[in-house]
Amino acid sequence: MRDNVIDTEAAKVVQKGVMAVASDDWSQEQQKALERGLIAFPASAGLSPTDRWTKIAGMVDGKDPKECVAHYKQICAEVKAKATKK
Repeated sequence: MRDNVIDTEAAKVVQKGVMAVASDDWSQEQQKALERGLIAFPASAGLSPTDRWTKIAGMVDGKDPKECVAHYKQICAEVKAKATKK
C-alpha cells in the first residue's frame, strides 16, 4: 500500500516535470527514461516488484534494477522532504 502512495506522488511529480536529477551519476536522459518507466509500469500494474523494476531498468541505459530502485527512493525522500517544508 505504501508503495502505491509513493508511486502516486512520484507520478504527480513526473507529470509536472519537476522531478530533479538527484544524483550526479544519472544523466538527464537516464532520469527521463526512469520517469517514463515509472509511468509505463506503475506499482498498480500487477507485476511483481522484481519484474516491474527489471522492466523499468530496461528502459534506462546503463542502469540495473537495483540502481533504479535506489535512485527512485532517493527522489522520493527528496520529494517528501520538500513537502514537509511547506
